[in-house]
Parts: sequence; C-alpha cells; structure tokens
Amino acid sequence: MPRPTRPHPNTFSEQWPEIQCTDQVAEIARQLANNLRVITDRDGLRTVARTTGVDHSILSRILTGETWADTHTLARLEHTLNTQLWPRHARRRN
Repeated sequence: MPRPTRPHPNTFSEQWPEIQCTDQVAEIARQLANNLRVITDRDGLRTVARTTGVDHSILSRILTGETWADTHTLARLEHTLNTQLWPRHARRRN
C-alpha cells in the first residue's frame, strides 16, 4: 500500500524559507533547511553533495521545501558534516 501523500513543507510558509511556517512540524523542516543553507552557502551545494553522498537534487529539494528530509539523509548529513542540522526546540507542556 503506498504511503499517503502530504503537503510539501514550503506550502506552510508564505515565503519559504524566510517566513516562519504556520505548521509546527513544517517549521522544524524550515529551520533544518536554514541550517543546511548556511553550510551549502559556505561550501557549495555540489561540494556538500559529494562530501556527504547525498544527491545534490535531494539537497536542493530540502532547501526549497519541496520534500521532507528523511532520517537516513539527516543522519548522513549530520554525521559527515559533523554538525547539528536538526533544530533544537523547547518541549511544550500540555
């Protein structure tokens, strides 16, 4: 059975990735994209792709909010780049 489709993260922001997302989960994806952007702006998208083994088109889609980063990709990026990309956020109490 195929996985249900879900909206891309960039659909939750009027101006991805500059404007905060209305959805809390998409906001985490936006922050992740901004953290990744710092590295790709510094080192270059294709260099980061070569270094990490993550295809440049996947990196581009994460940066533009056209896809959700999966855990394998995130783990590979964080491990290879030796940096935390997943945003830290305070836990909410109910």
